[in-house]
Amino acid sequence: WDHGASADGYPVRLLETSSPGLRGQSGGPTLDATGAVWAIQSKTVHYPLASPEMTMNGKNVTVHQVLNVGLGVHTASLEALFAKHGIAVDWVD
Repeated sequence: WDHGASADGYPVRLLETSSPGLRGQSGGPTLDATGAVWAIQSKTVHYPLASPEMTMNGKNVTVHQVLNVGLGVHTASLEALFAKHGIAVDWVD
């Protein structure tokens, strides 16, 4: 997701993952199949889905379903931040 730029001029680009981030995973890498880092996990967004009702043990129960989507800060955003502050990183193309 390309969200333009932040108030201080950094590009805001996020990567959505099919795997939700769990507590404690923020700051961890989002890797592709070759091991390349594409993003740093920053948060999980919870999207509510349909909440069907079912009967369990003779009682009507609403089953709340949620789609959890992991979001990470894309390496393009990180590269711009590091460059602005003079932090040298060996980026692999």
